[in-house]
Amino acid sequence: MTIGFILFHRGIGDYCVAFKALYLMKHIYGARIVVFGNKAVCNLLEYASYIDQCEDIGELNQKSVECINSYHCDCAILVQARSKSIKALESSNIKKVITPLKLRSLISPKCRTSIWLFLRHRMISMTDVMCELARYINPKLYDKHIAEIKIPAKLISTAPKHKKAISEFLTTNCPNREFVIINPFSVSAFSSLSLEGFLELIERFEKRFSKYVPLVITYPAVHTQFMQNLKDSKRSFSSLVVFENNDDLLYLVEMVDRAKCVISPSTGVIHIASCLHIPTIGLFSKRDIVHWGTLDKCYVEIPKPLSTINKQEEEIIIEETLRVFGECCAK
Repeated sequence: MTIGFILFHRGIGDYCVAFKALYLMKHIYGARIVVFGNKAVCNLLEYASYIDQCEDIGELNQKSVECINSYHCDCAILVQARSKSIKALESSNIKKVITPLKLRSLISPKCRTSIWLFLRHRMISMTDVMCELARYINPKLYDKHIAEIKIPAKLISTAPKHKKAISEFLTTNCPNREFVIINPFSVSAFSSLSLEGFLELIERFEKRFSKYVPLVITYPAVHTQFMQNLKDSKRSFSSLVVFENNDDLLYLVEMVDRAKCVISPSTGVIHIASCLHIPTIGLFSKRDIVHWGTLDKCYVEIPKPLSTINKQEEEIIIEETLRVFGECCAK
């Protein structure tokens, strides 16, 4: 049996919440698992033992359908059920396509969808949504074996080159000290602190928890501007370390795997931490707590979108974040 998993046009967090479902499909159905995604998801799954192949298809078009057809999938899960994507797959040789409920999926003879998922999707996490799609392949077999499956602590693996590079960086910049990742960057989260709020959080963190090094991980699109913002802030950070990552996400993964804790809005870094069983403090809206919940479910709720939050409200969030860290992580 060959199962396809079509996952693209989304962010790192969207990929991470799918990894548990991929692991369950591999071990419950004993199938060949082929992921059809993009460069980022293939990067994250490069050393995953629970998939057999990851194809960078970029998008669904005639060329990518030809790639999908070459695997002769018995069924496939289409995570993002856009009409355009469903239409493209109708010309494929996939026998059955499982999707979230959309109008196009109802009228497509190739698509199957879970009514239970349609009724419950607003009340469950995206991780559970992915697992329900996986269950729908064969509900009886899934329910029979789900209790037997133990999800590993690490759902993302890295290579020796990643371990070596991160070890060298930490030996130079954080010798004999634990570090906490504080992530100020988010593309998709509406609720977060401002950059100035994050800098204030880092400065107070240094003073209250001098045992730990605060570490910010940048990437090419934000690094130059962030370093300029640091310079312009005129704050005197005593121990802040900045790690500039490249386009290889597995260096980011390896760094997260060494952290004491990750403090972040709802974005890829914190979901990577959940895939690695690293403690987290999520700066989340109420909606994100429901749909994008972390493994350890430790949050500081942000009541408003970033665009409407004021300085006094940020002050409360910063202090609550430091309190939660002191109670839950600083041990």
